[in-house]
Amino acid sequence: MRTRGLLVAVLFALLLGLPPAARADQPDPAAVAKAKELLAVTKSIQTADSMTDTVFPALEKLVEAANPGRAAEVRILMEKYFLPEMRKQLPEFGDLMATEWARYFTVAEMEQMLAFYRSDVGQKVISLQPTLFKEGYEIGQEWGETMARDVFRKIAPELEKQGLKSPNI
Repeated sequence: MRTRGLLVAVLFALLLGLPPAARADQPDPAAVAKAKELLAVTKSIQTADSMTDTVFPALEKLVEAANPGRAAEVRILMEKYFLPEMRKQLPEFGDLMATEWARYFTVAEMEQMLAFYRSDVGQKVISLQPTLFKEGYEIGQEWGETMARDVFRKIAPELEKQGLKSPNI
């Protein structure tokens, strides 16, 4: 359980907190502008914000683990300082994502995506993104735990043979 929380925190930090490796190939500014338009239409920053709410408990548990017996103080600190600071950084995340999208899609391709996302079904996809992410995250956690337990059960003889212990999951 603790390993899962750490993994979630690390993945989230990679998603929102760490700058990408420096690249020499800067995308066309017109493509970046079109990608920003696409991110705005798809409400991608709002979806990233909802991800913050989804992974917040795991991050909070990570801080609690480092500060045993101080859960109430940790909760207040995380809500008062961590969440607002993370949310303040979301526009930067949008800029980084627009640059990445511009590396992979042409302006014409993004125009096609915009047409889709502006359609009724595209709007439905957009409106369901936060729910689908949250439910997918929960399904992924449950599936990952079940799969990991099953795999470690299957490889237990090999672990034992090599003098290794299976994690307690």
